[in-house]
Amino acid sequence: MKTPNVMVVCGGLALAVSASIVRPLVAGQGAPPNAPISPKTTVALFNGKDLSNFYTWTRDTKYENPRKIFNIEKENGQPVLHITGDGYGGLITKTEYTNYHLIAEYRWGDRTWGDRVDLARDNGILIHGIGPDGGSTVMRVAGVSPWLTSFEFQIIEGGVGDFLVLAGNDANEQPLTIGATVEVEMRPVPSARGGTTDQPFWKKGGEPKRIARGGATRVNWANKDPNVTTAKGTRGAKDVDTPGHGWTRVEYIADGDKLTYIVNGVVVMEASNITPTAGKIQVQTEQAEIYYRTIELRPLKK
Repeated sequence: MKTPNVMVVCGGLALAVSASIVRPLVAGQGAPPNAPISPKTTVALFNGKDLSNFYTWTRDTKYENPRKIFNIEKENGQPVLHITGDGYGGLITKTEYTNYHLIAEYRWGDRTWGDRVDLARDNGILIHGIGPDGGSTVMRVAGVSPWLTSFEFQIIEGGVGDFLVLAGNDANEQPLTIGATVEVEMRPVPSARGGTTDQPFWKKGGEPKRIARGGATRVNWANKDPNVTTAKGTRGAKDVDTPGHGWTRVEYIADGDKLTYIVNGVVVMEASNITPTAGKIQVQTEQAEIYYRTIELRPLKK
């Protein structure tokens, strides 16, 4: 079907422009962002009233939300963001941010879906998202990813606080520059095929390792249990997130080219020499039900 033209007035001239070009600019989806914001006061990304700070993106339905994955509900009289988990994608901020202290409080729901129905509940928060929506090369189907090119704060049973680099491409399918340096210690982890494989764990003062496309793209949090399983309900011996349906507080400190991850007051990951240092934020849906009562950005303390 031919895309209709619409009339756009520019400098007194009426121009015929394809509606397919105008729509994203009107909706704030894919529109060129303004300069990244560094918060001077607290920014409540989840404001308890609506989702006006975000737009939706899922791998299968793009900007539409026909399955009502993202909802505002009341729990004990307080507003919560309920993400049903039915799909891969997330809520993406309309604005880019830099130099901030992100605080989120979440708890798990019961339901899991699809190819992860029996696997560990999985979610996360992506920051410094750049490039086109769905432009990451991770988990692509028909050339479309659920994710922005970004850094992930992993929220998964048995691995809350893991660090991931989600590499990706620009609109012309050219690689975007993204990466970080993390001090690590290599430790043996049991392999599903038998024996062990060495994986990087964050260790302050350890060997600096570049985490980027073409090499390792994941670092386990400092005290992650190497014997944790992939089953739903799994839990490591030293996990610091709150078990069961209790609320867990996670924090991102994005300070220039440094990142710090905190779970329930415990520093679990640090990264430096990060590129990029600004971008959008994406709150994931990854086939597991989850609730948030707080998602906010605070100014850095200097």
